[in-house]
Amino acid sequence: MTAPTNVNDLLSEFNSPSLSSSLLQSLLHRLLSHPSIHNGFVDVLNLPSVQAALENNPQREIIVRTVELFGFGTIEEYYELKDAVWDLNEAQLEKLRMLSVVSIARRRIDGDSVLDGDVDMIAPSTTAASKHRKSRRSKGKKSVLSIPYSELMTQLRIPADDIRKLEDLLIQCIYANLLSAKLDQHSKCLVIEPHVTLVRDGNDGTKSKNSNSVEVCGSILSRDLNISSTTASPQLPKMITRLETFLTHSEALLTTLEQLTHANATVRKHDSIRWREVNRLLSESKSNAKFGSLERAELENTGPAGERDRREVKRSKMQAAMMQRFS
Repeated sequence: MTAPTNVNDLLSEFNSPSLSSSLLQSLLHRLLSHPSIHNGFVDVLNLPSVQAALENNPQREIIVRTVELFGFGTIEEYYELKDAVWDLNEAQLEKLRMLSVVSIARRRIDGDSVLDGDVDMIAPSTTAASKHRKSRRSKGKKSVLSIPYSELMTQLRIPADDIRKLEDLLIQCIYANLLSAKLDQHSKCLVIEPHVTLVRDGNDGTKSKNSNSVEVCGSILSRDLNISSTTASPQLPKMITRLETFLTHSEALLTTLEQLTHANATVRKHDSIRWREVNRLLSESKSNAKFGSLERAELENTGPAGERDRREVKRSKMQAAMMQRFS
């Protein structure tokens, strides 16, 4: 059977009702090696067909731990759990290192956001101190974050003298749209651009001219969430609080927009009534002006000057008749 290269084709194999343990392991190896799949590994484990195939599998714990390693683990954890997970091939190790770069960058951004006033993100303050802090950040803040090569090489288990290997790995992460960043070879650090939005195209995450571009929120790809982890548990209430605050602010903004829309509609209605009245007055003014000109013309024709003109016309006619008679 030919290994499916398309993401949808590969994922559809996991939904097969006749999924066996051997087929499951083969599909998981393809999943962990696929160059375009970088998250959603835990979701695959939760599929009913996969759960059924793992039910009586003696390697269940090893399989689950290996897949979870790609979901939210790092290359350091792989070497720490060497006997509790599969032996990964070179492609899978490279992919796990790329995912580890994502986790390192995410921790750095989250850490800097806490140091930079994380409370303001949850409930923005209007105090003078908060305004001064925001003004200071807006004037002199750096829109990028840097991670030294030395730190990355230590956490990725790359020899300190093999900078070329590290840079090739980071370039793969950037071109695979795992994070928005660039290499600073002079300072020997990875520069993250947290305000640049990732864009992933096509169903398999690759760029395609025939597919519509789909923007991914944030500058770093989201990995799977380890709900059972003790380190992740404290962040769940924090995430919920942020989402609830965002919802509250969105509802308040929506209410304000609705009020402004109603006020604008009222103003437009009053303007329409006022302009109709102006047009009516203009029409009446034009009618009065026309009537006044006709009245003046009539008075001119019926006045002394008009009578004089009529007599002159009558005298001219009589003279013309007499001359015609005697000629």
